[in-house]
Amino acid sequence: MKMEDLTICKEIHEKINDSDSVLDVGCGEGYLVNCLAKKLNRKVIGFDVSDKGFDKSHNRCREFGTCNLIQCVKGNAHKVNKYFKHKFDVIT
Repeated sequence: MKMEDLTICKEIHEKINDSDSVLDVGCGEGYLVNCLAKKLNRKVIGFDVSDKGFDKSHNRCREFGTCNLIQCVKGNAHKVNKYFKHKFDVIT
C-alpha cells in the first residue's frame, strides 16, 4: 500500500463518515473499497468492468478484516443504474 492511497482514503473518509451507502466505481484491486469499509465499519460496494482485480480485492479484505463488509460487482459504469436499483449516499 502506498502512502498516497492511505491519504486518499483518509480524506474521503473524513468527508463521508456519516454515509450509509457507498459505491466505488472503478474499484480496481479494491484498496479504497476495503479501506473505506474498515473506517466506516459498514458495507461498501466496489464496481468495475474487469473482474481481474476482484481476486486481489478479496485477498486484501483479509488484511483489512473487511471480507464481510465488501461486495464486488462487475459491470459497465456507463450503465451503473442497470445494476443497482437503489441510490447511494456517496459514489467515488
